[in-house]
Amino acid sequence: NRNNFYGFVNRDFFRTGQDIGTINAEVQVTPDLVISNKIRESRSTQNYIGTLPESPALANPLSASTLTANPQSRYQVTDVFANQTEATYKFNDGAGFKHTALAGFEYDNERSSIDKYLGLNSEALPGGFSGGGSLAGVSVFNPQYTNIPFSVPSGLSGLPTKLTIDTKSVYVMDSANYNDLVILNGGVRYDDYNIKTSGYGTVNGVAGVFGQQQQDYGMPNFN
Repeated sequence: NRNNFYGFVNRDFFRTGQDIGTINAEVQVTPDLVISNKIRESRSTQNYIGTLPESPALANPLSASTLTANPQSRYQVTDVFANQTEATYKFNDGAGFKHTALAGFEYDNERSSIDKYLGLNSEALPGGFSGGGSLAGVSVFNPQYTNIPFSVPSGLSGLPTKLTIDTKSVYVMDSANYNDLVILNGGVRYDDYNIKTSGYGTVNGVAGVFGQQQQDYGMPNFN
């Protein structure tokens, strides 16, 4: 029933936050050449405990139907560091075109850690639910456990999934303008991606086994 609330007001919550700091610097080397640098650091968090109404059990009469209130939780922290250094050079050529040429380098490092609260994870793939914190027998039409008391969560699992993405990019571009009648643009950019991930899972029936993997990609772009 979409008009009912099946969560628990003394346990469920949802909080997000983000802090960002940026530093910009620019130096005019000559009247035609400018070098700039931008640095940004940020941290974002997502923290919640929620309830999913699942596994309905139909009854006769229909008003006696029940469901299971299954918990889901997450504590995620994402840190990002980004740096862009760029040179802008303006000049005229012998054909009457005014050029604005750009060359730059970018570096981006993104790190995420995703954990969950102990005993408050009910999803198990493939097929079914496991873990603690689930409550069966909740009325579909008149949820009766909305205000039951809960203790403070006992802490995080300590087995986070971690993801790190490093991106390095270089680019060169030029825009040529002839008396605002003809405008030509061209450039090339190359991005190098390094992706690392690690986490804990179940292998051959053994839980909490640590594993990790890494992949590199290169992507050229032309304009």
